[in-house]
Amino acid sequence: MRALLTLLCVILSAEIAVCQKGAKTGRQANLLPTSTAITAKESMPKPHWTVKYVAGSLHLETDSWLTVAFAPQGITHGRNNLLITVSTDQIVSVEYSAKAERDSDLKGPRSGCGYANIMMPDLVKGRPDDLITTKARPGRASRFADALITRHPVDIVWTEGGTQEQMAMRINDCEYESFIANLRWFLGARWSEVARDISK
Repeated sequence: MRALLTLLCVILSAEIAVCQKGAKTGRQANLLPTSTAITAKESMPKPHWTVKYVAGSLHLETDSWLTVAFAPQGITHGRNNLLITVSTDQIVSVEYSAKAERDSDLKGPRSGCGYANIMMPDLVKGRPDDLITTKARPGRASRFADALITRHPVDIVWTEGGTQEQMAMRINDCEYESFIANLRWFLGARWSEVARDISK
């Protein structure tokens, strides 16, 4: 009799657990689409660069962290976390260092920069439509590593509603070449018109 009662309790416990699991899964299913949609909407396209804001018209503190990316136009629609969205024809000038671009080391894993190879532009795809920027929050490890990495300047000026806006930022050694390559690809023929090498 005792064995029968034990068996009955085990069966009932299993059924309750299954029901609770099913109910929990149902609640999660109701929540997941919303949270996933928000994450997908607010996440930055790849590749993207974590840079330090130096100066400009964004009303941010010096050394604030930003994430910068080049995106197809559709990605920018409905996003609430963008500080700027700049199209190619809005850009007035770009100041960069060709020397820093040449010295940006992408030659292999020993340099510690091998990962940056995958950040170079995919020339098979169409050109991106916009340069976009959000605030970033690097973790402690990133902030510590930053102290060991030289960062080089890039200064971008663009027009917004008849007013000139500006953003000066610093990009780390490893990723400088990939950022300039993507900026050059983004601007296309306009690169020769707006870009100025400040290392000369």
